Amino acid sequence: SSSTVAAVMSGCAADPRPDWTARFLTPQQLATLGALLDHLLPKTQPPGALDVQVDRFIDLCLKDYSSADDQQRFLAGLADVEQRARQIGGRINRHSFSDI
Repeated sequence: SSSTVAAVMSGCAADPRPDWTARFLTPQQLATLGALLDHLLPKTQPPGALDVQVDRFIDLCLKDYSSADDQQRFLAGLADVEQRARQIGGRINRHSFSDI
């Protein structure tokens, strides 16, 4: 329900420190997620997804608020996106995702 989501969201805050490290995602997974987020919500006049630390928020939610099944589903989906991007563009960057 929306009240449950609101309660969870109010208790979640991404770590703003510049020396932050992910608690759930590997550096490669975080880079893939960052490229995907940058493609979906790039930095323009309003801040982009990475500017407001959506990647950190997702890592926090995966680590602290997701079931093992949901975590594995997310990682499988991320790996699939990564594989498709590599097939299309050879490397992961924000432009790799436009053809997926």
